[in-house]
Amino acid sequence: MTNVTSEPTSTQKTWTIRSLLQATTQYLKGRGSPSARLDAELMLAQVLSYKRVQLYTEMDKPLSAGERGQYRDMVRRRGLGEPVAYIVGTRAFWKYDFEVNKHVLIPRPDTELIIEEVIEDCTKNSWLPQRILDVGSGSGCLAISLANEFKESSVVGWDISPEAIEVSERNGNKLGVSNVSFERVDALDDYSWVSERRFDLVVANPPYIAHSEQESLDRSVVNFEPHTALFAKEDGLAFYRKLAQYAKNILSDNSPIFLEVGLGQAPKVIQLFEEYGWTLSKLCLDLSGIERVLVFRSGGVMQ
Repeated sequence: MTNVTSEPTSTQKTWTIRSLLQATTQYLKGRGSPSARLDAELMLAQVLSYKRVQLYTEMDKPLSAGERGQYRDMVRRRGLGEPVAYIVGTRAFWKYDFEVNKHVLIPRPDTELIIEEVIEDCTKNSWLPQRILDVGSGSGCLAISLANEFKESSVVGWDISPEAIEVSERNGNKLGVSNVSFERVDALDDYSWVSERRFDLVVANPPYIAHSEQESLDRSVVNFEPHTALFAKEDGLAFYRKLAQYAKNILSDNSPIFLEVGLGQAPKVIQLFEEYGWTLSKLCLDLSGIERVLVFRSGGVMQ
């Protein structure tokens, strides 16, 4: 990584934003990054406390030795495969920037489809959920985003990881969201579903990757993201089975559940929920045309 980390030569008196971005992009391409230029920009913007657009308005700005050292460490980590979101400590999701670290799954754009569908369902059917549950909240991106969209609702996020709950609580506090709370709950434990509480709507982006698929995943995912948030037993269906079996216990009558599913999983999840008496209300495709979000209701179908 000498083109990024070495001191300037006599013909290049300083490292500028322009030269660092050029050198880093070339280096990261050589390390296999599919988004080398974007990676370089996000990390350098973090070092300089800039918006990305500011990099382009100050391309000839020289960096200090301290800034170069901080950037060099980030580039080294990215070169080893660590996701940029963990390196810079944030990931944009819906309308907000969320803190992320090694204890939580990095939010994906596909998951925003759940929020879109919840808003559409509530608007189309002219109803407002008073209590919303997010199962497996991780960074809190779904729960907090929904709490911001439905300010009159009370939103609860469940997660088994105390470290994840700490992250989600910090995200809620930073965004000033007062109508959301997080609880340490194991959704795979039958007793977690024994409660007098009732929710009007449930969302879940649970672990859904089968352990047998681990070798086919990108190494940056397998090596850095928390396995408890990625993998599930029963060929990835363990959480769906538990939701199908018990979510009715905590849902009001005819209330919906919105689920993200993995590639090719929709038919199996639909069959599983129908076996437990749920009615498929809607099947939603993501921008790639993949069956990504399923909406079930515990009673009849609302159109």
